[in-house]
Amino acid sequence: MDRISKEEESKVKIILFIDRNVPEKKEDSIKRIIRKGNHYKHKIFRIYTNKTVDYKKYRWNDTIRWYGIYE
Repeated sequence: MDRISKEEESKVKIILFIDRNVPEKKEDSIKRIIRKGNHYKHKIFRIYTNKTVDYKKYRWNDTIRWYGIYE
């Protein structure tokens, strides 16, 4: 993250998948690195499962409707 120039910031996209077994302390540390600095405006979207969606049933080319919240 420290190596990204001002000009490149708008091009940066981050997708991060964290297993539910990763401790919350480690997860928070990773999110702090992503959010580091005032000029980064990354949003974090936490995905949840529910009774209406089973992410395991999607095929690789299916459109997925993600359920979750922005942190």
